[in-house]
This record gives sequence, structure tokens and C-alpha cells, in this order.
Amino acid sequence: MSMRKILLALAACGAAFCGADEKPPAETSMGPGVQKAVKRGLDYLARTQSSDGGWGEGGNNDVAFTALSGMAFLASGSTPKRGPYADNISRAISFLLSKADPTTGLIAPTNGSLIHCHGYAMLFLGEVYGMECLPEHRERIRAALQRAIKLTAESQSNAGGWFYSPGQQDDEGSTTVTQVEGLRACRNAGLTVPIQVINRALEYLKKSQNADGSIRYKVSQPGGGSPALTAAGLMCFYSLGEYNTDNVKRGLKYMDAVAPGGVLQRGGHFMYSHLYAAQAFFLAGEPYWSRYWKDASRMFVASQSADGMWPGDIGPAFDTAVACIILQIPCGYLPILQK
Repeated sequence: MSMRKILLALAACGAAFCGADEKPPAETSMGPGVQKAVKRGLDYLARTQSSDGGWGEGGNNDVAFTALSGMAFLASGSTPKRGPYADNISRAISFLLSKADPTTGLIAPTNGSLIHCHGYAMLFLGEVYGMECLPEHRERIRAALQRAIKLTAESQSNAGGWFYSPGQQDDEGSTTVTQVEGLRACRNAGLTVPIQVINRALEYLKKSQNADGSIRYKVSQPGGGSPALTAAGLMCFYSLGEYNTDNVKRGLKYMDAVAPGGVLQRGGHFMYSHLYAAQAFFLAGEPYWSRYWKDASRMFVASQSADGMWPGDIGPAFDTAVACIILQIPCGYLPILQK
């Protein structure tokens, strides 16, 4: 077994380990400038976490921001019990579980885009489930995720996608993406996900793809696609086991056309676009990943604020968490990025 696989296996049970004469993945896969930027970003998130374990804007803690901030800490190799950010992860878990409705299964705040939040919560809790070794804590996460999977399955539209709130018989791309990735994390953790839900979601994304490879806002709405949704759709194709299909090839060709060198230009949904583009290019392998990493890592290091946060179009917690996740992808700690 390779040392990288050993590290991942040990991290999954709460005890990341590096041999005495061997550098951790972060030191061998990231330059010193990236390491420093990530440390400052994670420290910013750690000190801005609220007393109840969440992150948000204007005093309103947000499920999506909390889930992504938790993912940023997991990407560093910390677990709920080990590492410098173990306490932050544990508190984030507690916050998200406090937002899990024991009746409906929805993990979301009282307003906003509920399904987006629900999907990001499933993603983080699904990733952390295998790293939590205390039986009582694992049981709480498992029960919340089982209810969450049921809610997602029941909220799928006739076309195979999802919309902003449960029960709405409509669908669109960005909400569908969050459910697909959340369900993949749950399946990775060993939880049962209905195969028919997965198959219908895959068909939804395929039918949403235009001839040029772009993915549009919703399957029933004609028109051009966007780099953000195309990147997110590519990540979903990979998450669902589609690695070298025509849909993937056309999506990558489109991304090459709109993002020369792999790096998307600044504009609307900038950090959201990069969150999925980075994952997609990493799973696509070479030459996509090295080309993306070369320019994107420099860009993110250069754009970090003095206090460690990243400015963006959504909010400091979201943008900083996304930047930290992207810059730590080479470490290989996140199960969602394993083929």
C-alpha cells in the first residue's frame, strides 16, 4: 500500500500519521507560499467561528458557510479528534446537527436557499462520518444523514433535478449539483443511497448539456450554458463514475475555450466557479490539473488579504473556505476527491 493511501486510511479513523523522516503531503505537494497562505486562511476561519460553532454574515450563521469551512479544515488533515483544528471541526458538526430537522431531515437555516445548504451539509457530514470514532457521535451523524438522504430523494423533481426548497416541483443546475455531491459523500461513507435517484440526476445533467459542452441553468430552459455550471456539472459526472465519456470530453473542451490555461476570469460566481473547476480539473488529471494549479495557486496566494481572508462575491467565510479547500486539494485528504 502506498504511503499516501496509508495516510488517508489513518486520517479516516481519526489519526493522521507521517513517518519521522517523511514530510506531510502538504509540504511535498504545495509550495511554501501556498502553505503559508493556507495556514493564514485556516487561522482566520478558526478565530471567526461563532460560539455556537457556525459561520455566517452579519451575525446570521449559515449552514452552507459552516459546512464549507468544516471542509477546509478536513482538507488540512485535521479530524474531529486529531490535528490543530479538531475543536473547530467538532463544533461545526454540532452546529450542523443542531440545524437538522429530526422530522423532515432537512439540514438548513430557516430561510434562504434551503436545498443548497442541505447539500453542503450532507457533503461535510458525509466526509467527516468516517473520521469520527466515538460511537455515539457517529450514530448522531448517521441518523441525521439517513434522514437527509430521504429528504433529498423525496424532493427530486420529475425531471431528475432539485430546486431551492423541498417540495417544489421544479429544478435547476446549481441545486442539483449540491445534492449529487452530498449524496456521493454519503455513499462513500457507506450509507445507502437509492440508485434510481442517482441515475435520474445523472440523466438530468446530461440533458442539460448543450452541443458545445456547456451546461445550462435548467434542463427545460434553452440557451447557453455557463462556466460555473459546466465546472460543477463536470465534478458531478466524475462523482457519478463518468470519467471518459462524451459528456465529460465535451465539458472539458468547453472549459478550455472559456478558461484558457484552466483559470476562470473574475466575474459573477467567481469563487463558486473555482470551487468546482478545481475539483473537476484535479479529477480530470493531466494536463488539466497542473495547468490549472500553476496559475490558480499563484492567483489565490496573491489575492489573500492581510488578515488571512479572501475577498469575494459571496462573503468572507465562504470565499476563504473555498480558497483553502482549493489550495489543499494536492494533499489528498478529502474522500470526495478519490476516484
